[in-house]
Amino acid sequence: MQHSLNQAAIKTPDGNSSGEQDKLINAMTEITNLNKFRKGKKRADKQRQAAENRVSHGRTKVEKALDQTEKQGEASKLDGHKLDQPGPNSSK
Repeated sequence: MQHSLNQAAIKTPDGNSSGEQDKLINAMTEITNLNKFRKGKKRADKQRQAAENRVSHGRTKVEKALDQTEKQGEASKLDGHKLDQPGPNSSK
């Protein structure tokens, strides 16, 4: 392992250089609060779900009115093609 002039090449009894040992100590001393982790994950899931809902449900009044008009047009066209069927009480 080569070290630059700025980094000391001092070995500790376990064989790690002091820089590596500092990294290990820093990594091991970082405490994670699981409640914060869970809450953060839940918050991120809610934000993702909200973004999906905005895409699927976020329509303008004009878009909603256009869809309503199209549905009414389709319904009236379908009703116009229905055949009149005699009822069960009608005479022949």
